[in-house]
Parts: sequence; structure tokens; C-alpha cells
Amino acid sequence: LGWWSLSKDGGIITLHESDAETILFAIDSPQKITMLDYEGRRSVTSLNYTLSRKTRVEEHLSPIPMKGMFSYMADAAFFTDCFTGKIFPVAMEKGYLSLEQTYTALPHEAGKPVYAVVEAHLAMRPAMEGNEIEEMLVIDRFIEVQPNRTCDEESFSHLEERVWKLTLLRGETISTLSPSDNQPMTLRFDVQAHRVTGYAGCNNFFGPYSRTGKELYMGPIAATRRYCESAMETEKLYLESLELVSGFKIVDNRLELYHDGALLAVFEPYNP
Repeated sequence: LGWWSLSKDGGIITLHESDAETILFAIDSPQKITMLDYEGRRSVTSLNYTLSRKTRVEEHLSPIPMKGMFSYMADAAFFTDCFTGKIFPVAMEKGYLSLEQTYTALPHEAGKPVYAVVEAHLAMRPAMEGNEIEEMLVIDRFIEVQPNRTCDEESFSHLEERVWKLTLLRGETISTLSPSDNQPMTLRFDVQAHRVTGYAGCNNFFGPYSRTGKELYMGPIAATRRYCESAMETEKLYLESLELVSGFKIVDNRLELYHDGALLAVFEPYNP
């Protein structure tokens, strides 16, 4: 599972996967796309990296690991995927029964969502009501439930297990690369050391951070003392903004940093 984004020129689409990987595809025609390398270039190879549109949708039967909030009430079951936020009706087959039995045995109010880990795939099944066919989640294997956990905790792990690339600062779009040395401006959280590090466009920076719930605080921030004439103004604003942060959200695999509810900066996952 993941989400797609389209480049500004409409020539490339990017698949953002739940493990923070991104895959680039060139749009060759309305019927074909071709996978590119990580720098957006066409590969010189004898292998076929082209995907062609088919006349009908085929089921993806290979199970994939999924984490989300499961709920059941009045003979209807739903699963909200933590990564995409998408809500799927759940087909009552295969590993579903084990999940439902575990869920109903928990001491909680009826219909309350519970964090669940499963292996599942998407398939077309008869809708719960009416005669239509709809996309449903088929549970191939139920793994566990964690009643005291939520998707917010999953967001925290997404926050702390990857490198982030700055794309928006104080309402202004940031160039993908620093004007000083063609490197992206980054942010990384070291969960073991409770330390934040990154590159601000000219200098590397570091400092402590703390997180409680959706509250996030960084600083004081220190940095190396290199001078880059073309990057200093943006770098200063970036580092000052980090010390103002009081909260965060992860929306569609993007990290958003806030100060008292006001958006300060937006980041995307970065694979060095």
C-alpha cells in the first residue's frame, strides 16, 4: 500500500510506499508508464520496466503486512490503515474469524477501534448491503491486537525511523537542492539519543528533542560555522523555525511541523 504523487510538469508519477521507499515512473502515454532509477533517469537495461494498462482490474492476491484500527459492530467490520488512513470494509473469510473472536473477547465498548496487525490483500467482494461489488480487505493471517496502542503511535515510529527532506518553510516552497552545494535540507530524529540532526543548506546542525503525544520540541539547536553566501538567509530561518516547533502531524507520508497550531514546515521522506 502507498500513495501516488504527480510531478509539476505531469511527466513523472511517484509511488510512496509504507516503508518510506519511493519509486519513480515516467508517463509514456495514457496506457504505459516506465520505472525510472532513484535519480529519475531511464535505466539502460534489457529488462522490461514498463507497465501497461489492462482492460480490467486484477486482484492482488499476495498478502502484505498491515497495521491499523479494527472495529466490529452490527455484523459490519472495518479496518483503518495506519499508513494511508484509508478505511476498508473487511471480508468475513480466511483469517477474519480469529481477529473477530479476539476483538469481541476484549473488555471494551462495542464498536471501539482496536489496533491490529494482520497480513491481508485487497479483493472485490459483494457489498455488505445491496447487490453491488466493492473493494474489501481480506485477512489472510491475523497476527495480534494491541489494545493500548493507536495509529498515532505508528505515526511516531514513522517520524523517528527515517530522514526527512524539507519542501516547504514558512509558506514558501523550498528548492529540492540547497543552492550552495546541491544537497537537500534534511532533518533526522535519533530515538535512542533523543537527538535531532540534519543539514540546513550550508551547515550541519544538531540538538536535543523531546516528544510527548503529538507535542514535539527541539533545541537549543547548534550548527557548524561554514559560510555560504547564497544559503545563509534560508538556513537561519530554518534553524529558528525548528526551535519554535511545538507539535507535528504525519499526513500522507509527509511530516508537518507546527507552532501553536500554525504550520511552520513540511518535509517528505528522503532516501540518501
